[in-house]
Amino acid sequence: MKRIFILAAIIVPMIWTACSGNKTESTEDIIPKGMKALDLKAMGYPVKINVPDSNYFPTIDSSATANGANIRIGQHFDILVNFATPEDADLEKQKGLLAATDAGVSTVLTSDSFSLVWETKFGDTGYQHFIHIVKIGKDNYFVRDNNNNIENQFKKADIDKMMESAKSLRARPVDAPKS
Repeated sequence: MKRIFILAAIIVPMIWTACSGNKTESTEDIIPKGMKALDLKAMGYPVKINVPDSNYFPTIDSSATANGANIRIGQHFDILVNFATPEDADLEKQKGLLAATDAGVSTVLTSDSFSLVWETKFGDTGYQHFIHIVKIGKDNYFVRDNNNNIENQFKKADIDKMMESAKSLRARPVDAPKS
């Protein structure tokens, strides 16, 4: 009887391990209608982001720059994705920098722990900007409009579309090892 218990104690864990296997869980990418997933691995970022799948501007101009991965589609979509330093991720500090700038009058429109949307006015004309922080694993990333380009003059609808993309930033699946 003792031998049966010992034998069972050895065999049951082996069967359990053999049946469970090394299954890799894969989660399906959810890409809303009118969007497509863009993999940023080639630009040095292990993430994916949804961007508009536009018939008007079918070409996505994406490149690695000193400011991060720059993704531009037409005249109404131009974002930067990069690793966020602690200073970048501190949106309260970012608000202070906005108040200190003398380039137009900046007004914060939306602010929470992950997003900051503001409008900068020059006289009667105002343009909106945003920054969104995403934590993936141990890394923080920022996604923001490319306000380094002075030709970019975004309205609310443009910022809303870019924020939708920013919120979709996610880790890309790990490549399977080559055997």
